[in-house]
Amino acid sequence: MPLLQDHDELGAYRSLVEHTFLPFMNEQIKAGKVLKDGVLAVLYDKNEMETSGYAAAIAEILDEDVFLVECIEEDEQCFRYDENNVLQVKTEDGQWHKVRIAFRFIYEKPWRFVPLLR
Repeated sequence: MPLLQDHDELGAYRSLVEHTFLPFMNEQIKAGKVLKDGVLAVLYDKNEMETSGYAAAIAEILDEDVFLVECIEEDEQCFRYDENNVLQVKTEDGQWHKVRIAFRFIYEKPWRFVPLLR
């Protein structure tokens, strides 16, 4: 993403996150649709460099860690839903973490990885 201002290292990632993801997240929080605990996650299927920019922007703006989770067709166990229909992501150490809210950045066949509505 290009820099919109020389002093802002997050460039257009910040703008996109602040004008799309954060308003959506805040709406979901107000509607009671977001867990009070759990991690933030960015799910992607390719282009780690670009998606890590979104994860970095979200992490800096919200001042918390963001899980960057690769979801490729060969590895469909990068996420799951628990018995309460809560999204969980798996880290490299095999641990599952409840997701409070996720940013999905899927290029190819997104319906195969994360349903639009759950």
